[in-house]
Amino acid sequence: MSGLSPGKQIGLSILALVIVAGGASWWNSARKPHDVVAADGVHHFTVWMRNWYFVPDHMSWYPGEKVALTLVNESQLVPKLNEQFTAGKELLRAPPGNVLGYGNPLGWKKDLFSGVTLKTASGEFKPHGAFAVSLNPGKSSTIVFTVPNKPGAWCYTSFLQAGFQYMNNMVGEITIRPSKNAAAPHVPMIGRNGVCGRPSASPLPNPVKPSPSGVGVSGLGQS
Repeated sequence: MSGLSPGKQIGLSILALVIVAGGASWWNSARKPHDVVAADGVHHFTVWMRNWYFVPDHMSWYPGEKVALTLVNESQLVPKLNEQFTAGKELLRAPPGNVLGYGNPLGWKKDLFSGVTLKTASGEFKPHGAFAVSLNPGKSSTIVFTVPNKPGAWCYTSFLQAGFQYMNNMVGEITIRPSKNAAAPHVPMIGRNGVCGRPSASPLPNPVKPSPSGVGVSGLGQS
């Protein structure tokens, strides 16, 4: 800053410091997963659904906690894909003879939100069995609920595209602590003992076999 008076040099230094600090603050806030407890005690989370991962890929709750969960589809592919959020444990696979035919993941044997009252923009309801939120590209949705008394580790994923989003390791983990101040249980996300299983080890489709008519035949259309 040669040629400038000491006063102007100090002023420019302060301005540069403010810009850098402000830029760093914006960058961190843009990258940091939304995890905020509001004045009314509701814990707000935002989960961005991308290809093929969630941000964040871990959340920790406790029974009785009020949660507002906002889901955002930020698909980055061209063309962009629909994305899904569903949480549970113990993978349910397509049985032999199913239209999928080769064990693709279909859903959960135990759904985290089954029997839980959920509030959305369209109203209040209580799912019994499977529950999932599927979003078109660029869309978002918020569900508000009280965390159920289901302590332990739960997996969240997307079963769209015949389960291929799950098989591409698009998974995350929810740990429900026994109480507010209790330590979160340590359960691996992926692996033989992982709550999400081994997504990339899921079976691949069998080769298409020609039928007498010459048209390929398999459990699932190969388009």
